[in-house]
Amino acid sequence: MEAALHGPTGRIELGPTVLTIGRAPDSQLVTDDSQSSGHHAELRPINQGYTIIGYIILDKGSTNGTFVKGQRLAPNFPHLLKSGDHIRIGHIIFTYEETGPAQVPPTTPAPQAADEAQETPPSVAVAPEPVVILSSPVAVPSTPVAPLPSDAESVASSSTDAEPATSPPPPKPTEPPKAVEVFYSYAHEDETLRNELDKHLSFLKHEGLINSWYDHNIAAGEEKTQQINAHLNTAHLILLLISPDFIASNNLYEVQMQRAIERQRIGEAYVVPVLLRPVDYKGTPFSKLKVLPSDERPVTSWPNSDEAFYNIARGIRQAVRELTKTATTLQQPHSFSQANLPVPPARNNKQELAEGQAHYKAGRYKEALASFEQAIQIDHISERAYHGKGDALRRLNRYEEALTALERAIQLDPNLAMAYFSKGQLLARLNRPAEALTALDHAIQLDPINAATVYVGKAELLMLLNRNQEALAAYEQALQTDRNFAPAYNGKGCVLLKFNRPQEAVLAFEQAIRLAPNFALAYLNMSNALRRSGRIREAMQAASMGKQLTTGQR
Repeated sequence: MEAALHGPTGRIELGPTVLTIGRAPDSQLVTDDSQSSGHHAELRPINQGYTIIGYIILDKGSTNGTFVKGQRLAPNFPHLLKSGDHIRIGHIIFTYEETGPAQVPPTTPAPQAADEAQETPPSVAVAPEPVVILSSPVAVPSTPVAPLPSDAESVASSSTDAEPATSPPPPKPTEPPKAVEVFYSYAHEDETLRNELDKHLSFLKHEGLINSWYDHNIAAGEEKTQQINAHLNTAHLILLLISPDFIASNNLYEVQMQRAIERQRIGEAYVVPVLLRPVDYKGTPFSKLKVLPSDERPVTSWPNSDEAFYNIARGIRQAVRELTKTATTLQQPHSFSQANLPVPPARNNKQELAEGQAHYKAGRYKEALASFEQAIQIDHISERAYHGKGDALRRLNRYEEALTALERAIQLDPNLAMAYFSKGQLLARLNRPAEALTALDHAIQLDPINAATVYVGKAELLMLLNRNQEALAAYEQALQTDRNFAPAYNGKGCVLLKFNRPQEAVLAFEQAIRLAPNFALAYLNMSNALRRSGRIREAMQAASMGKQLTTGQR
């Protein structure tokens, strides 16, 4: 098949290689947008021999996310694209379009001529677009295309006198797949039971009804997580092999199971929980699904395990039969029309986040927590909402809950530097200084350019540990990052006082006050340094000014 992106610069043909997207100059598709990350996302072909059968998009842990049909993608999870999908990166909108079949030659293809471009589909009322061949990086400006007004609004034409865009014709049904792709999500402690189940499904394989996949199918040299995610995101039938080890695994429960449930919710896959060993699973997201064996008795509780697997195999055969009936539905591209888009909530995630941040800055931490929790209800994979929730809980002295929320934010976006900073502050409060320093160092590594605040937090912790020489070095690093950061000068002055260098401390406090004239703490600290330098009258004046500012700030 052939595929292309329609964007601000025109039509971008997709080929047999990975297309990298982001602000970084080495990206193939360079996005001139402040809301996109340096290496924001990738489009990758799905090959079957020399034939391209589709494309997936992968968010590379971007700060502001990649959105398909208004839904934010989980970082580093491949998402199978469908013709008509709208992809939003920052303020830029791309439309993914599939056309006819294409072969992937063993060598690099020659560039396609501009006059071979497909005509604009009837669903987009715009002038014919030029073809862009990605032989060199393409810069994509953000201004020509505005973001979608809301998830429930269709995209309007940019031409004022054009006819209204019409709905695309219904997709032609595709042939049902020869075999349903089955994905095993399981704990390695249950591998023996998984192997036994796979034996009992052999008759479905012999009949050509299923192909099963699990992580041992990964060939040497292939990246494990990438392969697992790719199959998890394209399988028709996902088997969750439930046991205490499955429930205890963060990757299986928080990542694989949540993604499987989401794919079933939107009609992309069928999920079957299989109860291998006894475990309390009531209240879990999959407890609402039909569980096998049919009487919900774990396999290991049956006198004869073959009878248990026979029961499970019959249930899976029924699921495969249902999937075979609806296979064309699973493979059909979705048309981007108002009819099949979710109705947006009364308040969206962005509004709740803004309200939560406003409450937080005003010191209304309970109200902030409520707003961040509401944002999570709207978008359960919003790392910013979990980060805000963690900060609000920390301010409310609910430290363990705060740590859970911050770790969830980091799980959703491993590159979220400020979440590591918040985690470091929290661990310091929990008297876990070694872990706190590790988290702070990680935040610095992720965003060294904007790390002045983190360096100051690290220095304050080092001072509490009486590691004053290291603290002084951290304050100096903060000032190398931002020469106009008043808290770094104030902290540096405090360390210099510990080294009995009051005159140098006075200079540091004076610089802090020059940068922040209402910095009450800097005046009070400078009063102490002036007194130790023998400048009593100036010390009294600084103390008086510090007290006035402190009173005025209350």
